[in-house]
Amino acid sequence: MISNTIHKINMLKTILGDYWGRAKFLLLVIILAALSEGLGLALILPILDYFVMGRATASWQTDAFAWLHHFLPGDSFLIGLLLVFLLLIGIKLSLLVYRTFLTAKFSQNLRRLWMHDIYERYLRAPYAFILENKTGSLVHNVIQEPNYAASMLNQTVDFLARGVLVSGLLIVLIVTSWRITLVVALFFGFIILGTYKAIQRYATRYGKIRLSLNQKMSGQVAESIGGARQVKAFLLEKYLTDVFSSRLDRLIEVTIRFMVAKILPSAFIEGIIALLVVAGTITVRYGMGYNLNEVLPTLGMFLVVSHRIGQNLSVLVQERMVIESFLPSLKLVFDLSRQEYEDNRIVKKDERGRQCENSDNGDIRFESIVFSYGKKTVFDGFDLRIPKGKMTALVGPSGYGKSTIADLLLRLYEPMEGRILIGDRPLNCISIEEWRSRIGFVSQDVFIFNASVSENIALGKLDASREEIIDAARNAEAHEFILELPEGYDTVIGERGLTLSGGQRQRLAIARAIIRDPQFLILDEATSALDMETEKAIQKSIERIGRHKTMLVIAHRLTTIENADVVYDLGVLNKNQAINRKKVMVS
Repeated sequence: MISNTIHKINMLKTILGDYWGRAKFLLLVIILAALSEGLGLALILPILDYFVMGRATASWQTDAFAWLHHFLPGDSFLIGLLLVFLLLIGIKLSLLVYRTFLTAKFSQNLRRLWMHDIYERYLRAPYAFILENKTGSLVHNVIQEPNYAASMLNQTVDFLARGVLVSGLLIVLIVTSWRITLVVALFFGFIILGTYKAIQRYATRYGKIRLSLNQKMSGQVAESIGGARQVKAFLLEKYLTDVFSSRLDRLIEVTIRFMVAKILPSAFIEGIIALLVVAGTITVRYGMGYNLNEVLPTLGMFLVVSHRIGQNLSVLVQERMVIESFLPSLKLVFDLSRQEYEDNRIVKKDERGRQCENSDNGDIRFESIVFSYGKKTVFDGFDLRIPKGKMTALVGPSGYGKSTIADLLLRLYEPMEGRILIGDRPLNCISIEEWRSRIGFVSQDVFIFNASVSENIALGKLDASREEIIDAARNAEAHEFILELPEGYDTVIGERGLTLSGGQRQRLAIARAIIRDPQFLILDEATSALDMETEKAIQKSIERIGRHKTMLVIAHRLTTIENADVVYDLGVLNKNQAINRKKVMVS
């Protein structure tokens, strides 16, 4: 138990990072608030003494505030005690408000930091990682789990505040009468120990179920909306709705059980407290024969303070369950914010050291490349040359590695063996930002962002002027259809550009690629969704723009590659060899 608590504290300290100092200041505010409330409740004894006995009996509370006699002698001393009581409660309430402000600022700043960290790490993660995980789950991890983790911190702060207050109130009772306090402490300690293990196991299990179901539902919603066309075509609406409802019903079921289980310890504690009050009063009056006037002040203070302790303990039990249920979220955020992916942005050195300093101005060469997707081998000792300043075409059936070559050039993947050279310089000697800034890329699966037309084109060059955007659109044969849109270049395109035709989306993607004036141009079935007339127009434009640029064109149509300088047919040539041919068309 102790080692587990220490582990959680260390994990929390690590995840807080630079915020650990603020956490310690927040703890100081909590202690001061508990101290002011404890002292305020301690004044109940001398105040009740005055009301019941007409005087203040000897007690540490009376001694602690004896200095008030110098300013308020006689009966005025009661007024002084009442004023001090109000002052202490006022300080406590002020610190409570301040603590709430600090806690909210503290947790929300951390939430922002965690969301930013996880989002950035996902964007910088290897391409294979993104493909292997469901989009909905990744989105859920960025948006929801940091929120749950921040809520846990709010609960933890309140848990600590109540824990410090309970400790302070127990000290007040111990100083007043340690015998009675021992009975109260043993009673409450028995209740807490009796419920601790059950609460921990149940709450943690609920938290894991909640996390898993939320991720699955988020993933399903993202997939079904993203694939709405397939869903409707195959009449999957009812099936997907039933699956979603099943998971939702399970989540509601476990949440209801958790909420009921959370309140049971609190109700039990309050019921026992009421029973103790009645039993204690009867025992003092009839069992021990005390005059109630003599013990009423002390008994009254104990009842008030004990009731306050009981209230806080019942809330502590509830909050402990909530904290335990959020622990899986905090652990997920902790793991994600510390996850170190292999980052290709770091400039790597070739095993022969100084070769990284050689020229990178020349042909692109694939040398003895080995690459596979899991157990599926794509290349095994693959060689290829893409001449500088020429158009190189790749043709062949699906599954022979045409798009994989583009992915390796983009460094979405790294070769398992072999190397890619730019001139005499290994590609992995160049930082990924520098390399990709030289590339213009258009894929068959065009992605259009939910932004205006001009913003989508300018993603290729973020500081592009309006004139550059229009010029790129003209070169991509997109200017005319853009002008026909409701607000022209300022028209906001729907998510994924589904309000546009496939050809229109591809023309925007081509404009986005050529606006950066790239050194290398990669077109992966870039004109497959265009009609023949538009394709020919864009080909002429690409040839004009791509003059003196190194181009790699992946295509199925022969018309797309009829002007290529080098053609590789990966379907008829041995994959372990590459043959350069000047304008060899493959039937």
